[in-house]
Amino acid sequence: VICLAVGFSNRLTKEKSEDPQIDHIRWKSTSKAVHHACSSTLYPEFCVSSVSSFPGLSKRPGPMEILKVVVKLSIAAVEKANARARRLSRPGLDQRQRGALQDCFELFDETLDELYSTLSDLKNKTFISIPQSASDLETLLSAAITNQYTCIDSFTHCKGNLKQSLLGGLRNISHLVSNSLAMVKNISAEASNLARRTVSNQNRRLLSDQSDPNFMPMDSDGFPSWMSAGDRRLLQTSTGTVKPNAVVAKDGSGNYTNITEAVEAAPEKSKTRYVIHIKAGVYAENVELHKKKTNLMFIGDGMDVTVVTGNRNVKENFTTFRSATVAVLGKGFIARDMTFENTAGAAKHQAVALRVGSDLSAFYRCSFKGYQDTLYAHSLRQFYREWHIYGHR
Repeated sequence: VICLAVGFSNRLTKEKSEDPQIDHIRWKSTSKAVHHACSSTLYPEFCVSSVSSFPGLSKRPGPMEILKVVVKLSIAAVEKANARARRLSRPGLDQRQRGALQDCFELFDETLDELYSTLSDLKNKTFISIPQSASDLETLLSAAITNQYTCIDSFTHCKGNLKQSLLGGLRNISHLVSNSLAMVKNISAEASNLARRTVSNQNRRLLSDQSDPNFMPMDSDGFPSWMSAGDRRLLQTSTGTVKPNAVVAKDGSGNYTNITEAVEAAPEKSKTRYVIHIKAGVYAENVELHKKKTNLMFIGDGMDVTVVTGNRNVKENFTTFRSATVAVLGKGFIARDMTFENTAGAAKHQAVALRVGSDLSAFYRCSFKGYQDTLYAHSLRQFYREWHIYGHR
């Protein structure tokens, strides 16, 4: 980011020496457009200074161009913070410090995915079409902000100055992403208002709900609109009638004897639903479904019948983020009829049973058992129904 700003500053200096009057007109025009776009943000001064110094900004940039610039600046800030964090990773760090940095590396990676997805979604969007995708964009950007605070939180019990060394960069990222989120909301509101003013009276009713990015209709059975009819059937059909792709059974009667092996064998970046039936039993293991494990489904034999359990906790040098018995990142994950558990106990402080950063995920007839921070609904869109949660106050 600094190099880009310096390069732009040098170019402005050259243009001033050639024709200062033209430069003044250009700067005034750009400044006015940028000020307007930044006026809706939480950090308007930072917004104006960062956008105005971006190389290649048009003489009269529109709101969409300015939004894309802020997202690009956010990506550059994440890459810079990630590089700094990796330089801080060195021999001699204790387990807590290594764990906190590892959390941040993963969270930076997630943030870059979310920001690049945002940029890709914006590529073919126009000002007037933003309301139709505002919910997706806001979800991605909100998750990106959450990641920075999670990174900071991971250093809570760490000795030394690692947290302070990263704090400035993390704050920079969160402010930039916050500004882009505010711009999406503002553009969406302005575009919706424009559409309402120009649409004919007979079509006015059609725009009432669909143009609202916060409107999330449910079907007649109480499931979210983004859940397919096939997935709804999988959640409500009796276990015996569902044909799984893989079976986990402790007694050896299935394809695998533990859940981790079944997850590792599942396809990556799947476009179709991959069902893993986990038979009755207590599975003592820590399971992670990374982001490439998309559209996986766990079907158990019932709450407290199929149980996955662990005991990682903050007291024993795990971060809250890393203490989860099961961590789900892959998009479109679904689970039903099972229990997620962390048995560390109240004296061990934060000990997560389930951490979820899976977009468009759902949990049906599941229970979550622990003591502190039992369910860590970290980010993105999640749906829970007919569920039980236990914890300690």
